[in-house]
Amino acid sequence: MGDFMKYRLKEMLYTFSSIVTGVLFAAALFITVFSGSEAMIPVQLLWQILTVSFVCMLGNLLYACKPIIKRRSLCRILHYLYISAAVFGCGRIFNWYRAGSIKQNIFLFFMIAFIYVAVSYSVWLKNKKTSELLNRHLEKYQDKKAGGMLNDMSNDMSGEPASEK
Repeated sequence: MGDFMKYRLKEMLYTFSSIVTGVLFAAALFITVFSGSEAMIPVQLLWQILTVSFVCMLGNLLYACKPIIKRRSLCRILHYLYISAAVFGCGRIFNWYRAGSIKQNIFLFFMIAFIYVAVSYSVWLKNKKTSELLNRHLEKYQDKKAGGMLNDMSNDMSGEPASEK
C-alpha cells in the first residue's frame, strides 16, 4: 500500500472515530432530552451508531473528487448535504426520531450541524499540525542539503578531490 493510501486510511479512521464520538454524544443528549434520564437504550443502538458513523465517513470520498468539483465550498456543501441525508435516513430506518415531531427534527438538524463543524474542525487541526510538521522537516532537509552543497562548493574551490571529503 502506497504512502498516500496509508495517509488516506489513517485520515478516514481518525474521521470515523471523531464521528462516533460526536454521534454518541448526540445520542446521549437526544435520549436525555426526549426520553428522560431514566431511559434504557437497547444494544442495537450501539451498532446503529457505528453504522451511521461509517456511512457518514464515506462522505469523505467526496473530497477525492476535487478535480471534478473545482470549488472547495461546493464540495463542503455537498458533503454536508450527504451527511444530513445519511443521518436523517438512518434515523428513520432505525426509528431514532418521529418524522412528525418538529422539535426532534430541529434538534437533529442542529446536532448534525454541530457534529459536522466539530469533526471538520478537528480534522482540519490534525491536518494543519501534520502540514506544519512536514514543513519543518522539509526546511531541515533543505537546510542540510544547502549546507552540504555549500561545503561541496567550498571544497571544489579549494581544489580538494571529492574523495577526500
